[in-house]
Amino acid sequence: MDKLRSTREIVVWSEVVEHLGKKIDVAITEAAHAPDMRAMGVAQGRLAAYREMLTLPKAMLAESEMDEADKKNREAIQRSQEPQNWTRLQTIAR
Repeated sequence: MDKLRSTREIVVWSEVVEHLGKKIDVAITEAAHAPDMRAMGVAQGRLAAYREMLTLPKAMLAESEMDEADKKNREAIQRSQEPQNWTRLQTIAR
Protein backbone atom coordinates (compact mmCIF):
# COMPACT_ATOMS: atom_id res chain seq x y z
CA MET A 1 0.00 0.00 0.00
CA ASP A 2 1.44 3.29 -1.09
CA LYS A 3 2.05 5.57 1.89
CA LEU A 4 -1.33 5.59 3.57
CA ARG A 5 -1.27 8.16 6.34
CA SER A 6 -2.91 6.46 9.29
CA THR A 7 -3.67 3.07 10.74
CA ARG A 8 -7.35 3.67 10.11
CA GLU A 9 -6.71 4.28 6.39
CA ILE A 10 -4.62 1.11 6.18
CA VAL A 11 -7.29 -1.01 7.90
CA VAL A 12 -10.16 0.42 5.85
CA TRP A 13 -8.25 0.16 2.59
CA SER A 14 -7.23 -3.46 3.29
CA GLU A 15 -10.92 -4.32 3.72
CA VAL A 16 -11.79 -2.46 0.53
CA VAL A 17 -9.06 -4.29 -1.40
CA GLU A 18 -10.39 -7.62 -0.16
CA HIS A 19 -13.93 -6.70 -1.23
CA LEU A 20 -12.72 -5.44 -4.63
CA GLY A 21 -10.80 -8.69 -5.09
CA LYS A 22 -14.02 -10.64 -4.64
CA LYS A 23 -15.85 -8.32 -7.05
CA ILE A 24 -13.07 -8.76 -9.62
CA ASP A 25 -13.32 -12.56 -9.33
CA VAL A 26 -17.09 -12.39 -9.86
CA ALA A 27 -16.68 -10.10 -12.88
CA ILE A 28 -14.10 -12.47 -14.41
CA THR A 29 -16.47 -15.40 -13.89
CA GLU A 30 -19.38 -13.44 -15.39
CA ALA A 31 -17.27 -12.53 -18.43
CA ALA A 32 -16.18 -16.14 -18.89
CA HIS A 33 -19.73 -17.50 -18.70
CA ALA A 34 -21.49 -14.68 -20.52
CA PRO A 35 -24.30 -15.93 -22.77
CA ASP A 36 -23.78 -13.21 -25.37
CA MET A 37 -21.48 -10.33 -26.32
CA ARG A 38 -23.58 -7.74 -24.49
CA ALA A 39 -23.32 -9.57 -21.17
CA MET A 40 -19.60 -10.05 -21.74
CA GLY A 41 -19.18 -6.32 -22.39
CA VAL A 42 -21.03 -5.45 -19.19
CA ALA A 43 -18.86 -7.84 -17.18
CA GLN A 44 -15.69 -6.49 -18.77
CA GLY A 45 -16.80 -2.94 -17.98
CA ARG A 46 -17.32 -3.86 -14.33
CA LEU A 47 -13.96 -5.60 -14.27
CA ALA A 48 -12.23 -2.49 -15.66
CA ALA A 49 -13.98 -0.26 -13.11
CA TYR A 50 -13.00 -2.49 -10.18
CA ARG A 51 -9.40 -2.63 -11.35
CA GLU A 52 -9.34 1.14 -11.69
CA MET A 53 -10.65 1.48 -8.13
CA LEU A 54 -7.59 -0.42 -6.89
CA THR A 55 -5.42 2.52 -7.99
CA LEU A 56 -7.36 5.00 -5.84
CA PRO A 57 -4.74 5.38 -3.05
CA LYS A 58 -2.08 6.22 -5.63
CA ALA A 59 -4.34 8.90 -7.09
CA MET A 60 -5.04 10.34 -3.64
CA LEU A 61 -1.34 10.34 -2.83
CA ALA A 62 -0.46 12.09 -6.08
CA GLU A 63 -3.14 14.69 -5.44
CA SER A 64 -1.85 15.44 -1.94
CA GLU A 65 1.72 15.71 -3.25
CA MET A 66 0.56 18.10 -5.97
CA ASP A 67 -1.24 20.22 -3.36
CA GLU A 68 1.93 20.31 -1.25
CA ALA A 69 4.05 21.33 -4.26
CA ASP A 70 1.52 24.04 -5.14
CA LYS A 71 1.68 25.36 -1.57
CA LYS A 72 5.51 25.49 -1.72
CA ASN A 73 5.29 27.29 -5.05
CA ARG A 74 2.92 29.92 -3.63
CA GLU A 75 5.24 30.42 -0.64
CA ALA A 76 8.21 30.88 -2.97
CA ILE A 77 6.29 33.49 -4.96
CA GLN A 78 5.39 35.36 -1.78
CA ARG A 79 9.04 35.30 -0.65
CA SER A 80 10.16 36.63 -4.02
CA GLN A 81 7.81 39.60 -3.64
CA GLU A 82 9.24 40.72 -0.32
CA PRO A 83 11.07 44.10 -0.54
CA GLN A 84 14.22 42.71 1.11
CA ASN A 85 14.64 40.38 -1.85
CA TRP A 86 14.18 43.21 -4.34
CA THR A 87 17.28 45.03 -3.17
CA ARG A 88 19.33 41.87 -3.41
CA LEU A 89 18.12 41.33 -6.96
CA GLN A 90 18.90 44.95 -7.88
CA THR A 91 22.50 44.58 -6.73
CA ILE A 92 22.85 41.37 -8.76
CA ALA A 93 21.45 43.09 -11.87
CA ARG A 94 24.03 45.91 -11.72
